[in-house]
This record gives sequence, structure tokens and C-alpha cells, in this order.
Amino acid sequence: MLSRSLSTETKHDPSHKKRDVGDNDGGDFLSKRSRVEESFSNIDLSTFQKKKSPVATRTGQACDRCKIRKIRCDARPEGCSPCMQNNTICRTTDRITGRATSRGHTETLEQDNAALASYLLELQQQLRDHGLEPKQSPEDILSYLSSEPGSRATSFSDAAQSHDNQPRGNARSPDTQISHQHIALPHFRAGCVGDNYFGVSTDNNALGSIEGTSLALFGTKIDLVEFTVGEGDPATAPMSYHSFLRYAFAETRQSHCDLPSFEKCKLYADWYFRSFQPFVPVLCRLDFSSLLNRIFLEAYQPSPAEVVMVHMLMASMDFQIHARNADEKCLQDSVQHYHYAIGFVPELIASHTLEDMQALTMICGHLRCQPRPGAAWWFTHTVMSLAIESGLHRSASAWKGSSFNQDPHHLEMRKRVFWTLLFYTVQISGKLGRPMPLRIEDFDIEVPKAIDDDLPSDLDLSPFRKCTYRAGIETAKLMPIVLNIYSTIYTINSTGQYERNAKRLGDELDTFYASIPNELKVGEHTKDEARVAALYLDLLVGEHQLLLHHPAVCRTRSPEVIARSLDKCLTWSTKILAAAVQLKSFKSLDTTLYGTTTFLAAIFITLFIMQQRRKEITKKSFRQLQVDIELWLDVFGEVGHLLGMAILDLCSGLC
Repeated sequence: MLSRSLSTETKHDPSHKKRDVGDNDGGDFLSKRSRVEESFSNIDLSTFQKKKSPVATRTGQACDRCKIRKIRCDARPEGCSPCMQNNTICRTTDRITGRATSRGHTETLEQDNAALASYLLELQQQLRDHGLEPKQSPEDILSYLSSEPGSRATSFSDAAQSHDNQPRGNARSPDTQISHQHIALPHFRAGCVGDNYFGVSTDNNALGSIEGTSLALFGTKIDLVEFTVGEGDPATAPMSYHSFLRYAFAETRQSHCDLPSFEKCKLYADWYFRSFQPFVPVLCRLDFSSLLNRIFLEAYQPSPAEVVMVHMLMASMDFQIHARNADEKCLQDSVQHYHYAIGFVPELIASHTLEDMQALTMICGHLRCQPRPGAAWWFTHTVMSLAIESGLHRSASAWKGSSFNQDPHHLEMRKRVFWTLLFYTVQISGKLGRPMPLRIEDFDIEVPKAIDDDLPSDLDLSPFRKCTYRAGIETAKLMPIVLNIYSTIYTINSTGQYERNAKRLGDELDTFYASIPNELKVGEHTKDEARVAALYLDLLVGEHQLLLHHPAVCRTRSPEVIARSLDKCLTWSTKILAAAVQLKSFKSLDTTLYGTTTFLAAIFITLFIMQQRRKEITKKSFRQLQVDIELWLDVFGEVGHLLGMAILDLCSGLC
């Protein structure tokens, strides 16, 4: 009675205040509620319900007949007992959707789906047995075999989706498509509609990692055209697209540019033939040495093509010295030589001689070496069109019986110019995700021969080193394989037969890599300039191994093929890292965005594979991953100085 009276007094006490949510007691109430919610969120409610269901004697929702007749309904899977006794279909109307389904409907659909999936696999295997690759399923072509949480066979696009929470494939919302199509384009393509890259429609996640200079890495999109080199407006930068057009086509023409001293020209030429010549043998070393002697010692008046070749060699070497030593005077000299040389472009285009093609190809090489793409892609394709017009893509045997110059030296120089130009166009087009200039069926010119081009001043050279462009010959052998990769794997209209094409091209890459001469293979036996050449050959092969086996283009559901592809990517990512570390120690890293994209691909493919295999990872392999990332950050420290600190800060944040 006393307690009842106390509670009554409290209830009717006018001074008693109702609890406010903002009071401390209210805070305790919210805290208790949050703890309750947290306790429910930490358990599997479906499992809890399954344990409760077997002990229940009644169904969760009565069927329509039992509900209307108000009789007891049970949970028999094939139908409740009253419906079974009455020999009627046991139907239940969903309270939310209003749709009536018979008892056991879901189980029947699951059985039918499993049977049809098994039948589909049998039909696909029959197609493969007859040499045909089945058409991709309408669902995401990247989904491997399982969509269960924690499964090793999670797709690359699923991993990206977990980061950016974007819709996948064609299910992307219209707003997303529009914003993607109108991402910031470079200033020189302001009038373009979308990106328009080969094999990459704006709603295609499968090839979303290749969109020009834009990269999609674990849901993070990086547009490399946003990085500026130096200060000021990129449109007015000396190496920009607009600058090239102004100086090349006479809107602004640099009247003259003096050559440095004879000794400096000879020194630069020696450095050029030791650094550039091994991969891009555009010039003949003997002929160029003779040209310098005639210009400085015999008062020879060079032709426009010869003027361009000399000045572009100076421009290239000055730029490399500036990039690696931050020498501003060399940068100014490089820009002057470059602007003066490209003023001869209209004359070179009109002439069409072999010397003109050599000069134009050297301009392409200098454009390609710049940190930003600029006019490199457009001009290399223009020069390739001139090369085809001049017949450089055809074998000399096609011109037998005509007045065509059959001098052996002339024929070899034609080969060297064409294969160098093809190397530039394929590399730039592939990195920017644009169509290849030629198919392998469109040319029949032979690979250059190894011909000694050592000077009398070169002493104690081995027979192998007497030819300065051995690596360029190996690169020419690689180009047909690369063209096949782009024409079968990275193309708008896929040829199908992914597994067969991937295996064939992978075998061709392995065969090529094994056939590289020992003098150009990474190891203690490689010496002097051959070490850098060997490392860049490793990078070239590794880059295209990643392209071929990249998880984003894997179109198979075979777990064995998927595992082999990931193993291949992991192996070559490790080799790319080893090559990058050594090139950094030699101060020979590439100065371009193209090389940087290969490094980024190797980093994030490694991280993706580790994420897929996280249940199998050991402490040792995890520690090795940490060491590798530290090495990559060290490499990007050098890359940051070559391209501008923005790329370094970006990669540090991502890693």
C-alpha cells in the first residue's frame, strides 16, 4: 500500500516533469537502444529464424483458402494439410506485392534454374569442342564463378563497385552516363563528344581501365591529363598541342637556332646512340657522324631533313638532361631546337624522301618522350600515313623490276624507319586506348638486320655490341604480337574465342621472351648500355603480359584459366617492379605518362590479386607485399620528379 501510494503521488505531482529526450536519462535511453540495435546487427538474423522455424507448428502466413475459411494452416512444403485433403492448389498471396504463388514455387524455380545452368554449360562445352568460343552471358562478363561473400572468384568490377558504389554495366543510371561522357577533356579536344576510344564505350565497365589518359583503379578514377608540367596555362606551354601547331604550320616560325660547338654535338650524338638508338634506330650512326663532320669542317649546307635531324637530336638530349638533372638552361635550349626544327614540317611532308621520313620520325620520338601526350598521337599517325604513302610498309621484293632504289643500305634504313614509327604509333595508341594504325596483314616489310655501325674510335667492342640497335630488332619482333593482342582482346567487336586467343598470344609472348639474346636479358652478364636495354625489354614484355591477362578483360568462367591468368599477372608485376627499381638506380626511368600507367597497373593488379586471395595470404607474403609497396613508392619518388610532384602525391595517397 505504501509503494502504491508513493507511485500515485508521483504520478499526480504537478512538479514532476516528463522525461525529455535531451536529458541525461534520455541519453541513457538512446544509448540502450543503440546497444540493442548493435546486438541485432552483429548476429545473423536469418540463421536465428531458421533455428526457430523447425519447432513452430504453424506456418508464418496461412494460405488463402485457410485464411478465408479460418481454419488451422500448417507449413508443409508441398502444401498445407487442408489443401492436400481437399486436393486443391495451396496458394498464398504476398501481403506486400499482392502476387499469389503456389507453395513450393521458389524451390521449383531453383531446381529449374540449376538444371538449365547445367544444360547451358554442356552446350558451351560442345561449342568449345568444335573450336567456337561461346557468346558472353548477358550478366557481367567479369563475374567469375561465384558471387558469395568472401569468395575468391569475385570479379574486378565487383571490387571496384564496393569502393565507389556505382551501378555496374548497362544498369548504370542515365545521370552517371552523362557525367561520365562529359568528364574534362584536354583543352585541344574541347569540341569532342566523349572520349571515343576503341574498345571502350562510356558504359562498358569491362574495359573501363583503358580510357585514354584516364585510369580506373579499384574504384578510383585518375585523369592524367590534369597533371601539368611547370607553371602557366598548358595551352601555351612550349610542348603543348597548340604550340606544335603554331610552330609547325607557320603561324609562328622561329627564324634561326644556332648549333652548339662541334665537340658538344659529337658528345650529344655519342650519348644519343648509346641511349635512344638501341630501341629506335632512325639514324645511321656512320652517316650522322659524317654529316656533322661536313657541317662543321667542310661548310656543308644541309638539306631541310638533315637540319631537322641534327636539331632534333640536340633537342632530345637537352630535354633528357633537364628531366634528370633539373637543368633549366638545357630545357630552354631543347625548346629552341625543337621549335626551330618543326618549322620545317610542311617541307618535309611535301618531299616524301627517306631522309624526310627519318626527320619526321625523330620529331615523333621527341613528342613521345614528353611527360604529357600533347600532339604525339595525332602527329605520329600523320607521319605513318606518309610512310604508307611512300611505300615504307612494303617489302623491297614488291618493287623488283622498277626503278626503285635497291641499295642494301637504303633498304635497311627503310626497315628501321618503318619499324620505329610503328613502335611509336602502337605504343601511343595502345596507351591512349585508340585504334591501331595497321593490321599485321597490311604490311610485309621485313625486320631489320643487325649490321655493324661502330665508328673507328670505338675500341674493344664485342661482335654483339658493334651493332647499336639490337634491342630495336627485338622490339620489331614483338610488335606483331602486340598488334594481335589489340586486334583480338582490346577491340570494339570481339572476335570471340577468348581462351584460345589468350593462350596462343601468351605462348607467343613466352616464346619471344625466351628467344631474346642472352646479351639483352637481365642478369649479371649484361654490361653497360645493354643493362638498360634489357630492363626495358622486360618492361615491354611485362606490360603486354598484363594487358593480355588483366582481370578486367578476362572473359572465361574456367577457374583454372582464371587462376593461371592471375598467377601470370602477379609474376610479371614482380618483374616490372624489379626492372623499375634498377632503372631508377641507373637514372633511366621513362619521362612519360605512358610508362607511369604500366607501373600503376602493376601495383593495383598486385593489390587486387592479394585481395582476391586474402584467405590464403601468409604473414610472409603480406610482409613481402609491404616491402613491394615501399619500393614502388620509392620508384614514384623519382617519377614524381620527372612528371611533376602531383603524381607522387597521388600515388602516395592511393598506396
